[in-house]
Amino acid sequence: MKTLIMSLILLFTMSFHGFFEGMALGATQSSSGNWNIFLAILLHKWAEAMTLMLNCLNKGLPFFPSLICLLGFSLATPMGVLFGYWIDSISPIVSWIFFSPL
Repeated sequence: MKTLIMSLILLFTMSFHGFFEGMALGATQSSSGNWNIFLAILLHKWAEAMTLMLNCLNKGLPFFPSLICLLGFSLATPMGVLFGYWIDSISPIVSWIFFSPL
């Protein structure tokens, strides 16, 4: 049970990280900024996915539930892109509140 909880914590934290990467990509307004963030995501997303899948399998999680976890992880960044684009298009004030630290 403890190993399952640890795998779920890893899944949650990596998905959270991917969601915020996607938000940064969705809210970027310059094309050079979009390409830079996209390249940064592309260069390390495979390593995160491999780490997550290997962790799930090494902790004894069967293959199909591990695949479902990987699917959830892989959808976090596109959902973040959509959310970032939506927040950026609402109004300049809302965009400033959400993305001022960026």
